[in-house]
Amino acid sequence: MSNRKNVAVKNILSERIIAVQTSTPVSVALQMMRDRQFRHLPVMNQDESIVGVVSYRDLTNIGRGERYPIELFMSSPVESINQNESLRVAILKMLEKKISCLLVTGDMDKVVGIVTTDDILFYLAEILKDETQAPLSKLMNLPIIGEIANKLAALGI
Repeated sequence: MSNRKNVAVKNILSERIIAVQTSTPVSVALQMMRDRQFRHLPVMNQDESIVGVVSYRDLTNIGRGERYPIELFMSSPVESINQNESLRVAILKMLEKKISCLLVTGDMDKVVGIVTTDDILFYLAEILKDETQAPLSKLMNLPIIGEIANKLAALGI
């Protein structure tokens, strides 16, 4: 097994980012998410600076608020991580903050992508595909995977 402890966020991030304006109605944002199969949308102000992020779960739990602007339901400030940071640091930050995505920044803090729990799980699934015949106890002994699994379990995820 190659050394996977030092995988950088840039190796698993999603580069395809679609953002919405703060004034975008919830119904429009929900439709965009359904059409494009996204679960997170960054939210921009008039200066095109990202000022928040909204998740599909945030929007589906608001009842009759679909005509209201997205800014009323976004999480702010946005949590981010540099693309060269390790995946482990990203995971621990997401667990600590109890969030399911981080915006990924590059040079001069320019947003270059987003990393989500789905991205991380797809990566872990890829790691584990070679280990599918191993007993679960052996997989839990892999240091990074065991640590992540224990933290997720402690949070009830």
